Amino acid sequence: MNLFEILSKKAKHILDSNGVLLPYSSSIWNKISDELKWKISAESLYINVLQDRHSWKTKLLNILGITIHQSPPEIEEDMLNTSTNLDIKSDSDFDGNLMTFKFDIPYIKYIKMKAVDVRYGKSDKSFMVLKQGVWTNIINDYFLKNYKLHCTFIYKRCRDVYRSKHYLELKGRCKDCLLEMVGWADKEPLESFYLSLTVVTKDTRDKWAEHTSKRQLNGSKRFDVGKNLSTSCARINEKCPIKSLIELKHGKFSGSIHTISADKFFIHYWTPYQLVVYKHIQKSYCRLAIDATGSLVKKITRTNQHLKSSHIVLYEAVVLTTSYQVSTTQMMSEKQDTLTIFYWLGQWLRDGVSIPQEVVCDYSKALLGGITRAFCNGLTLHDYVNNCLAALNGNILGRPVCYLRIDVSHLIKLIYILIKAESLFEFKSIAHEKLINKIKHISLFEIKETIEEYNNEDNFNQIGKESDDELFSEEESYSKSTSSKITIFLDEIKRESKSRAHLKGDKISAYFIPEFGKQILRICKEFPLWTNVMRSLFNSPYDTATFASVEGNFSELKNRILQTSTQISVDRFVSTHLISIEQMMKIAISHQIDIKNTVFTFLNDNIV
Repeated sequence: MNLFEILSKKAKHILDSNGVLLPYSSSIWNKISDELKWKISAESLYINVLQDRHSWKTKLLNILGITIHQSPPEIEEDMLNTSTNLDIKSDSDFDGNLMTFKFDIPYIKYIKMKAVDVRYGKSDKSFMVLKQGVWTNIINDYFLKNYKLHCTFIYKRCRDVYRSKHYLELKGRCKDCLLEMVGWADKEPLESFYLSLTVVTKDTRDKWAEHTSKRQLNGSKRFDVGKNLSTSCARINEKCPIKSLIELKHGKFSGSIHTISADKFFIHYWTPYQLVVYKHIQKSYCRLAIDATGSLVKKITRTNQHLKSSHIVLYEAVVLTTSYQVSTTQMMSEKQDTLTIFYWLGQWLRDGVSIPQEVVCDYSKALLGGITRAFCNGLTLHDYVNNCLAALNGNILGRPVCYLRIDVSHLIKLIYILIKAESLFEFKSIAHEKLINKIKHISLFEIKETIEEYNNEDNFNQIGKESDDELFSEEESYSKSTSSKITIFLDEIKRESKSRAHLKGDKISAYFIPEFGKQILRICKEFPLWTNVMRSLFNSPYDTATFASVEGNFSELKNRILQTSTQISVDRFVSTHLISIEQMMKIAISHQIDIKNTVFTFLNDNIV
């Protein structure tokens, strides 16, 4: 029995009802080859029928009584790479509606697929072909990236055609719609120039429903993807700290990182556990301590010219209880001004927390201004002090919502006795005596003994200009032309002090520093913040304003958590800090549960 007789018997298994040849992967080709005792391979059988050699395919169609307009069937990529000689067809071979697509491939990509000398066949004939396992993915990626066709093209071997008008010629066919495409490059690119390719095929961008196949991940691209996957799992493979923080925000720390800004840089972060712990503490009297520290993270390099950011500072708000102290919200910022701090605290309040009853900070005007705006219904520091003075004079309804205090350790010891003033009358009388002592060259014998003893105990010569500038630079100075309750109140003290300074004393004053009297007046413009005169109005249980809790938190962060004296990148710092915060929150929540259980047990025992 000859070959065609066997094919005739199996015609129904070789061609389907539409006359389409079954693909090379079908088992029928191996069965026929087996019947022939492998005298002809399954591959050769498929090629002979596919190309209608000896008119086998035409005869088989006649046997089945099928008359169709033949179109090339779906074939596998390895079959296209056989010795089948498919030349570049002219435009007339397509069924019209052709489009010309042009795109460029960068030289750095072209180098990876540049033609190499390969020998084929028994004759060992030499051909210049693009690098196998590389060129198909590069050309396909750039073609579909530029034109978004839905076809899944399988490409034929691309060769450097000798004595042709084209430098390169290639051909492909879609796995789904069997659409053919041809392409070419007119000339080899010069060094550092693009390889310009032209492709002619139909436009299938509106025929997405007909295409369901995907290209195989093969060749060098498969190796590259596997290598990236093996090194990118469970960590961030991003050198830019800003992009890394964005990955953390939408990944591991989703819900904990809230706002990120690149230029100027700042980041707001707090965990849901911090909100839960704070809300529990806030049910009773809650005092919040806010401070900033630096030298923790590296500056951010922004441009190719290596321009760096300013120093980045960490702000923390810490709440202290009898059992534990925890941070409630954090910000890292390149900019330390009033509006930046106000925005941070405002965003924290928007997350559902209440305003604390009391806040303690240092004498940073930027920090003070940001706190009053966030926690006192948008009041400026000037308005806050005026409202406090009005409340001291009997207008209780004008009292601010939050009690703002300045840490006494950040005040000069010379005015210690003013800090302890607990009434408006006491503050006014002491301020008279202190101002007289600073603006009169001869001391008065009438000065109170307690003040004299305090003066003998401490010796301060001057206030440095640098610290003074830092103290008052951020919040606007009160305009001399603007009349306010606090300026009227202090001007009255100043006039009375000057009038008494004209009285002749009996000895030379060793504490004659007239310029320092001006500094005392400047500090007195915020006296409700650093004295105890407002304590009774806010029912505060604390005698002294201190933020030792936040200072202790910074010390623990630097010495125990980071355990390094060198600065680290900002993304690494935030990641480390958030992990440590989660651990601290677990301890805080366990304390809260223990206290709740203790109270419950106590109530049950008393009821019984």
